Amino acid sequence: MDQTELTAKLNTMDEQDVYASAEEPSGPHIKWKRVKNSENIYQTEDACCSVETDRTGPAALEESSTVTNCSYRTPTVILGVLCLLLLVRLITVSVLYNERSSKWEMKRIQFQTSYNNLNKEKDQLQTSYNNLREEKDQLQTSYNNLTKEKDQLQTNYNNLIKEIGQLQTSYNNLIKEIGQLQTSYNNLSRDKVLEERQRETLQQKILTQERELGQLKRKLDAFNYYIQREWIYFGRSFYYISSNMKTWKQSREDCQQKNTDLIIISSKEEQDFVQKFGKVMWIGLTDRETEGVWKWVDGTRLTTSFWGPNEPNSFFGINEDCAVTGYHSGEDSWNDDTCEKEKLWICEKRMSL
Repeated sequence: MDQTELTAKLNTMDEQDVYASAEEPSGPHIKWKRVKNSENIYQTEDACCSVETDRTGPAALEESSTVTNCSYRTPTVILGVLCLLLLVRLITVSVLYNERSSKWEMKRIQFQTSYNNLNKEKDQLQTSYNNLREEKDQLQTSYNNLTKEKDQLQTNYNNLIKEIGQLQTSYNNLIKEIGQLQTSYNNLSRDKVLEERQRETLQQKILTQERELGQLKRKLDAFNYYIQREWIYFGRSFYYISSNMKTWKQSREDCQQKNTDLIIISSKEEQDFVQKFGKVMWIGLTDRETEGVWKWVDGTRLTTSFWGPNEPNSFFGINEDCAVTGYHSGEDSWNDDTCEKEKLWICEKRMSL
């Protein structure tokens, strides 16, 4: 039973009359007086003091001592049991509290660690996202430039095909005319002198036509040669744009190995064509022989120029004796630079039609 029920039961017992008697053949007897203590069941001292004796002697003293001991013992045992139960309950609650506190602390640490890791991973993902966006913008720019260059190449290719068709037509017409001349030459008769003169005239015409035919054939072969090697055709010239970088001298040597030379820009249309590539490239212009006297690689002096603002200037007194195009934006894009620097270059092969 719990503490409440036990207390109620003890109160009920205290409200009852308690009597103790001892019969002897003769002599005095002990009479117990009803004791009522509804306020505190543990006031045993007052209860014991309420015992009345109407006899004296050793027997009376012995019996009085027994009753007093009984009155003290019962509440003390009950109180000890209650204290023990309370102590056990307090210990149990304390243990459970400590266990739950430890579990909650471990969970809190785990949640904090997970939160920190998620924050770190979020920052890494944000950085990766930013890098990918930047790379995407760069790729988009490259794609746009390639698309523009492809359109230019397609236009040049179409023009080249058209011009090749015209050359082929001229070639076929020459073949036909040579056949007619050969027929006329074979049909000459009668007057030997006239025949001889006509024959010589026809022979000269045949030789002339054959030379022209040879020139056309060489031109057709040249067209096929440069087209197969991905040269770009524009304005009766083929252009080669390098994919690696060299000094001005090395760039010119590379063009010479290709049986040509660095580009000579002689018109606004040609400058606009080169500028569309959007690259800084060596051109065939230098003042290495005489400072300030700019000449093309064929020895002719510069007349039409497209220098950028405040160019040429030999920046900070450095000898800048070779020219590049594409350094500045816009049509006027030339710049003088140190010839020993490595840059892209552009070769030009002029075709005489």
